[in-house]
Amino acid sequence: MSVSMLRLAVLLVLLLETFNNVLGESLTNFPPTTHRCVWASNKLRKSGDGSTPNSCSNCAPTVPTCSPGCQDLIDTVYWACAEIEIPDGYYFDPINELDGVWEDNLGIFKINVERCGCNSASKGLPNSLILVFFVTLVAMLVMAF
Repeated sequence: MSVSMLRLAVLLVLLLETFNNVLGESLTNFPPTTHRCVWASNKLRKSGDGSTPNSCSNCAPTVPTCSPGCQDLIDTVYWACAEIEIPDGYYFDPINELDGVWEDNLGIFKINVERCGCNSASKGLPNSLILVFFVTLVAMLVMAF
């Protein structure tokens, strides 16, 4: 491997690390709050209660694919409601069953969104995509020389 290729690889690693740090900082600059949680939960409720097409939660019968826009909305609820206790009269889900502390309802919420074909664990997806991109890039550089 030539010196210029090594320099290119180091530069790419530094760029990817910078991107990853900026992504992490952007989420910590806006910590979860009760207001953000209520807003995100209301958006989820307005997407449907599971009995309507394109619902994001509580689908009955179970749907194999997540409706467009639902995954971003679900990710927002996970982020906005982390460690939040929602006020009386507000709920985490569209059918008004999940209230109180977010962590106490996490398991049921996960099942409810998965019934609509959505992924409850996509919070690590950006990091996974960065890793796949980096591995592919390194493999291409190695094959080129």
